[in-house]
Amino acid sequence: MKSHLLPFFILLLCGLNFSGANAQTLDPIIANHIKAIGGKEKIKQIKPLLYK
Repeated sequence: MKSHLLPFFILLLCGLNFSGANAQTLDPIIANHIKAIGGKEKIKQIKPLLYK
């Protein structure tokens, strides 16, 4: 009967271990990307090319 409880306790410990992990939301990811490519001012300086 103890062999049936072992997988349960392993999964329980894994669940408790990962419950404190915080996922990064989308806002900081986008903010870091914009900062990495030069900021909002650099993005605003982009001029589109129109082809006719």
